[in-house]
Amino acid sequence: MMNGKLNVIYHISSLYSTTWVAWLLFAFLLLLVLNQSKSMNVAMVLRNAFSRSERSYAIRTGSWFSGIISKVYGLGVVGLTMYIWGLQGDSISFIGYMQVLGITTLVYFLQLLVMYGVGYVFLSPKKMTNTLEQYNGIRTLVPLLLHPLLLIVVNCHNTLLFKVMCCAIWMLFVGLLFSKSVLLFYKNVYTILYIFLYIVFLEFMPIAIIMLWAHKL
Repeated sequence: MMNGKLNVIYHISSLYSTTWVAWLLFAFLLLLVLNQSKSMNVAMVLRNAFSRSERSYAIRTGSWFSGIISKVYGLGVVGLTMYIWGLQGDSISFIGYMQVLGITTLVYFLQLLVMYGVGYVFLSPKKMTNTLEQYNGIRTLVPLLLHPLLLIVVNCHNTLLFKVMCCAIWMLFVGLLFSKSVLLFYKNVYTILYIFLYIVFLEFMPIAIIMLWAHKL
């Protein structure tokens, strides 16, 4: 108890024994298993992400509820990853995680808003639908890779390995996003410049800002 408020501090070396972290990882696992039977099939996600075809092997959400489960799972995993990345010293708190999760969710919906706004101006409805399916397919791959990484870091406590693997996953995401964008939109050399600027301003900068902000929590 500090300053009259509940502020429980945990050591990162005992991260897995932290009650809310353990329950959170268990909840993520339940959501993943539930969506395997509903919509988010891992094999389909991998097929969509690494396909070199313009045809989208889209992840079909059986219902709006299944789509919400997929979003909650993805945002929850990414939010926890960025929060652990930003940890300083030996402290961890649920309130800090919720703050990072809130900012991560806000950025995600702002990115979608920009994509919808720009896409419906410059793309046909069919092209826009295919683009969003490809984009969501690649984004779905990220939490599927980060989830086992979180299980590793809370057990081995190796934050350096954790950060190296996070960078590798992010580079894979950027590489897939760039290659898919070139496949879908390439017309001339200037297209590559536009795609590069999009990735820098809408993908790289928001994540960098969130991680720098998480360090100050």
